[in-house]
Amino acid sequence: MTITIEKGVPIPPDPRVKTGVMSAIRAMEVGDSLVLPKPAKNAGSYLNGPRNEGRSFTVRRIDENSCRIWRIK
Repeated sequence: MTITIEKGVPIPPDPRVKTGVMSAIRAMEVGDSLVLPKPAKNAGSYLNGPRNEGRSFTVRRIDENSCRIWRIK
């Protein structure tokens, strides 16, 4: 097996990176809310984990394709 080293191959964007959403969630103050163009079942991935330690959120479905997130603590 031969392995070839290639130069100048661009790195594709990481599909796990949610551009702008985490920045907005981190900037939220208690009582703030935002709308995500995703079903509520997918919103939890933004709200769980150590990056939101000490903050609490609640999510409600607005329609089939979007949900609203409120910071409650």
